[in-house]
Amino acid sequence: MKRLWMAVVLVTLAAGGYGAWWWWQQSGASASASTTSGKAKGKGKGGPLFVKAATAVAKPMPVLIEAVGTVEPEHSVQVRAQVSGVLQSVQFREGDMVKPGQLLFQIDGRTFEAQYRQSQAQLARDQAQLENAKV
Repeated sequence: MKRLWMAVVLVTLAAGGYGAWWWWQQSGASASASTTSGKAKGKGKGGPLFVKAATAVAKPMPVLIEAVGTVEPEHSVQVRAQVSGVLQSVQFREGDMVKPGQLLFQIDGRTFEAQYRQSQAQLARDQAQLENAKV
């Protein structure tokens, strides 16, 4: 019999706790709904609103459009070197407008200078051999 009374008391307490929780949830939801609707109708708490008037002025406005997209160039070119060598400097930045005949790259000329001097030396040697063969 004690167990039956304890079970009845426990079920009553659980039902009362659930009822209190449900009432608290409903009263909180209705209170928040009434405050948001009151603010929309101008019945909210707070002081008076001050309004400031200004005259309209026509002037140019910058138009800024922020968007995600792909940018394609008007013209694109592939640049190929006629000679190979060590690149010494680049005379433009990617995206710059370039004109025909403009210097774009500068290749290190020391290797070409060495080849030229070597060819001159070989020519001088061959000419000397020719003179020796004539004698």
